[in-house]
Amino acid sequence: MKISLEEATQIYVNYIFKQDTQKTSVKCILDVVYNDNYIFIDSPLNFNSKTGYNISGIWVNGYTGQIEK
Repeated sequence: MKISLEEATQIYVNYIFKQDTQKTSVKCILDVVYNDNYIFIDSPLNFNSKTGYNISGIWVNGYTGQIEK
């Protein structure tokens, strides 16, 4: 991937601050690297025995830096 974990984290933090201008700090939890994406979550990942893991959160593309929700 072109974008390092540090750069992806910064992209994530900037996105969160733009969404909520009242925030003064952000807790960055890298959940998983899936395909070409870094996936950050704001709460712990839960496992459901019927459906497996729910991969949701803020996805940062490791090549373009584009955010997907």
